Amino acid sequence: MGGVRRMFDWITNAADYVRIYGYGQGLGAYVRNEHRLHSAKGNSRVPLRLPLIREPFEVRARTSDLEVLQQVFVERQYRRKYAVPPPPLIIDCGANIGLSTIYFANEYPGAAIYAIEPSPENFELLAANVRRYPRITPIQAAVWSSEGQVALTNPQGEYFSFRTAPRTAGDASQSVRSVTISQVLAESGFPRIGLLKIDIEGAEKELFDENCHEWLSRTDTLMIELHDRFVPGSTQAVYSALLRYVFSQELAGESIIVEFDHAGATPGREVAKTAAVSS
Repeated sequence: MGGVRRMFDWITNAADYVRIYGYGQGLGAYVRNEHRLHSAKGNSRVPLRLPLIREPFEVRARTSDLEVLQQVFVERQYRRKYAVPPPPLIIDCGANIGLSTIYFANEYPGAAIYAIEPSPENFELLAANVRRYPRITPIQAAVWSSEGQVALTNPQGEYFSFRTAPRTAGDASQSVRSVTISQVLAESGFPRIGLLKIDIEGAEKELFDENCHEWLSRTDTLMIELHDRFVPGSTQAVYSALLRYVFSQELAGESIIVEFDHAGATPGREVAKTAAVSS
């Protein structure tokens, strides 16, 4: 049964590549990448190439990097379902090893992109993966509601599940610098955030505090994952902030895509396609 299941998964995944990238390019890319991944030793870094992505990138074999690869480039959860103006500035909070950042850089080649990741292990690979993209600025830090230092933990042990929390007296956890979205926006020199992606494993509850309107009022599109399973109350905190604005939303994989209408009707009125969403 195990062999049958592996064959079924191989055919299904290959079909996804063909559907997205075409028969020749898609099937060829899938076969080459699968061969490289299965030939790798342990969780060593493996260089991969994909059609439509102009530069190669690396992932760690047999790790959660492969789940992120699937979400970003196969499920394409950050792909817009309709045409929108290219965002001049993109801020990627929780950039992991840079796959979402690379997707945005290829989808919006004219955008300036700030990719923020707290984990030293992930950031090292992020910096390597985006080095050929001059419009991407990688920042090793945690996105938080204030500047300073926060604790970095990883209770699940996966590369995509690093979490941040306030530091306490006697805390033996690893410490990492924290930055605010307003700080990054100011550093960019842009007046607004065209696209803000947030996937920070529950820290969104802290981020969407009373000061979030400094940057939320200057954000055009928000892509966010909610993590009530890690930090209860995250969804409530986010929507309590969002309901001051006119917006519409759609679901895309594990993300919610929020479009703000800052020139619309009275703030506080929600124009949402789906309301009760958490992950």
